[in-house]
Amino acid sequence: MKLSDFVANSGGNNGGGNVTEKFNREFITIDSTIFANKELVLSHEPLPNTLRLSISHGIEQRDGVDFVLVDNMIAWHFLAMDLLIEVGDVLTIDYLWSI
Repeated sequence: MKLSDFVANSGGNNGGGNVTEKFNREFITIDSTIFANKELVLSHEPLPNTLRLSISHGIEQRDGVDFVLVDNMIAWHFLAMDLLIEVGDVLTIDYLWSI
């Protein structure tokens, strides 16, 4: 899914009704605590299959391969992302969440 599709499908009311989903983008800088714990907490719990995560100097990372998403926590203990993350890196995380 392209980002434009992702944003376009992020809960528009299509002429009326309640919006139940909202798009969120978070920029998280890896600090020494996040680096040591190999996990971070998002502001909201992403809806299933909507999270996109990119590292400032790398490619998009994949849930279940590079990291694990549980509720609103992203962790990368012993996963591929562990080899790519350094203190000071910026993660861009896009997702939909339920209002």
